[in-house]
Amino acid sequence: FIKKSIIQEMNKMTGRENPDSPTQTATNTKFTNKVVIRNAYESCRKELIMVSRYLGYADMKDLLIIKNHLNVEKIRLLTSKHRADDSLKSDFKDFRDEMKQECNIICEIRVMSKDVEKEQHGRYLADVEKCYNSMDSEIAHRDLTDDMSPCQIPKRLEKWWEESKDLFEYLNEFRD
Repeated sequence: FIKKSIIQEMNKMTGRENPDSPTQTATNTKFTNKVVIRNAYESCRKELIMVSRYLGYADMKDLLIIKNHLNVEKIRLLTSKHRADDSLKSDFKDFRDEMKQECNIICEIRVMSKDVEKEQHGRYLADVEKCYNSMDSEIAHRDLTDDMSPCQIPKRLEKWWEESKDLFEYLNEFRD
């Protein structure tokens, strides 16, 4: 018991996976499904990068709920034009301001360029050292089956970010 507790604490400190933690969601396990996602968020170190064409309110809500358990200084969110609207802008602004004020975590959001959107389809959660094939937070909340499995950090992850546009700038382009 003591050895297991020490290993768990070491894994927690280093960001390593806890082998006893679930990585797959299933029907009829709504709470476990939320734990799968939140464990992955909590395992990120220094920076958390989330990439999803359909990133939205549910993703930011899950991050906000566990804000005091995050071990990051920065959160970068990359979404697509499918979710880039005034509602996301308003939600993100509130999320960004609260995360900065409450936890001193810097948050940024960008919208994929057309080229990035043509190239990128997966959903990823990454930090500086590891990456997961991720799932939509809404999947867990709707009690559906999915998996949060480790994978290699996409080679063009930083390029995707660099080639994409800040959400606020993106939306302003359509108003000018």
